[in-house]
Amino acid sequence: MRRVLAHIHDCSERFAREPMFKYLRDDRVDLQQRLCFMPMMAHFVFSFMDVNRYILRNEAVDTPFQRLINIHSYEDANWRVLRTSTTVPSTRQWSPATIWGPMMPSIT
Repeated sequence: MRRVLAHIHDCSERFAREPMFKYLRDDRVDLQQRLCFMPMMAHFVFSFMDVNRYILRNEAVDTPFQRLINIHSYEDANWRVLRTSTTVPSTRQWSPATIWGPMMPSIT
């Protein structure tokens, strides 16, 4: 078990040194510029719930692999609700313009 944990730690350390993370920590680059990819990633990230529900999950198929997929699809379906409910203060109204400001395209 120690070897497994050491391997996980080594991989995590190597992953943390990837150029993308170095760029995200670079205070010389404006924060909005560093995070400009986020609006494009939002669709990708939030699509997992739909992929799990409508593509991967299949209750009609009873094989060992499909049972594991079904279990994982239910576990993965709940993170969005937990994440947004714990990070967005209920006393503040949020909108895309609030989050992205001048990066939001004008729709008028």
